[in-house]
Amino acid sequence: MRTKGFFQGRTKKQIAIFFVIAIYLVLSVGYIGYDLWNNFTQNVVVAAFNQGKSATIQELITAAENEKCEAFPVNMGQKQIKLINVACLNKAETPTKQ
Repeated sequence: MRTKGFFQGRTKKQIAIFFVIAIYLVLSVGYIGYDLWNNFTQNVVVAAFNQGKSATIQELITAAENEKCEAFPVNMGQKQIKLINVACLNKAETPTKQ
């Protein structure tokens, strides 16, 4: 007894429809996978950017809250500026009570 193949006994139109649906499914799954991967990588980049931004702001706050009220340098590439906490300036302007 010989088993028949999947396409034996089918018309050319049925075979063509089968291949069109199969190709459509493969392309759809490929596109969905590609889209999910792009969203994942974009979310990872955004999360890393936000984490870096938060860490930088935290470092600035920590440096500004130093006990000595000294100016501290901030660099970006070749540019450098010095920052100081405004509260330190207010302390310097306030006359001491006697």
